[in-house]
Amino acid sequence: MKILQVASSLTDKGGIEKLVLRLSSGLIELGHEVEIAAVPDSWVWERAKAENIKLQPLIVKRQYDFSALKPCMELFRRERYDIVNLHFAPDFIVPALAARLAHQSNVVMTRHLVKKWRGTKAWMYGRGLGYRKIIGVSNAVRNALVSGGIPDEMIEVVHVGVNLEPIVSGSLRSELGLPASRVLIGIVSRVSAEKGHADLLEAMLQADAKAVCVVIGDGPDLLKLKEYALSHGLSERAFFLGWRTDSDALVASLDIVVQPSVWEEACSAAILEGMARGKPLVVTDSGGNAELVLNGKTGIVVPKSDPTKLAEALNILIRDPDLRRQYGENGLIRQQSLFTKESMCKGTEEVFFKLISKQ
Repeated sequence: MKILQVASSLTDKGGIEKLVLRLSSGLIELGHEVEIAAVPDSWVWERAKAENIKLQPLIVKRQYDFSALKPCMELFRRERYDIVNLHFAPDFIVPALAARLAHQSNVVMTRHLVKKWRGTKAWMYGRGLGYRKIIGVSNAVRNALVSGGIPDEMIEVVHVGVNLEPIVSGSLRSELGLPASRVLIGIVSRVSAEKGHADLLEAMLQADAKAVCVVIGDGPDLLKLKEYALSHGLSERAFFLGWRTDSDALVASLDIVVQPSVWEEACSAAILEGMARGKPLVVTDSGGNAELVLNGKTGIVVPKSDPTKLAEALNILIRDPDLRRQYGENGLIRQQSLFTKESMCKGTEEVFFKLISKQ
């Protein structure tokens, strides 16, 4: 198959960007011809270029950026793809409309949010723009789509998968000047309100004194969190590392991975990456999190927006290294069985083959 992954509005370096790259390389490994339409010089563009993935320059600045309609149509008419796969809301309208006008068949949306559509939006995405399938990255996404009026038969669920690479611990303890007795709790995420960093810092006020919190990532709430940590006496227990290219090694150095999201997560790559490195998880009961983390077996699931419950769960693991080890081992087995790059790419390939076979 000749496949186009559309990343024409993706200018960050977060979970969707990583998924587009992982999915593209995996489909190439399965023998398909894959191209990525991306913003020149963006993070996705540079990473794809480094991986020798063929690129098509395309920029969609916002959801109704009709200046992108002609370039999209020209691309579809010139290349004639078997499958066009869109991933991000700003790309859902203009590229899809261009595909319809250019008679480009088999346009597929991958939905990465747990949020239902209403009224005309449900009609537009369900039938109006000609999408053949919507891939939800979790059952939580499927349920939200169905509740918003999308026909169930239009939806396929393919969970996110991550690369399983050797766990090579970094030098995080020495970098932070911490002894082996300290328990490292870490979050890898965009630093914004919906990710629950504020609840994590509040929970740290109630957590065992031997624990420290490591925040890996950047975002609009970073300065506010640093100010909170300083004003609440957490300056020696909360470390803000910003965006790091060595986040894999940092995660491998952690004792506990936490994801305290207060919004509805779809299928968190950060959780899966923690599992892939044999780390116990503490996560909120947000969206698809419970599809990934088995409460009491691979981690602990707590209510959203409840720093006290979050602190209680962290303390259980902080004080029990054997339980941390057991949960981490169970999580690694679960990730290897269900949430690999290979399973994600095979599942996506099956969706694409079904569409082509019905033409």
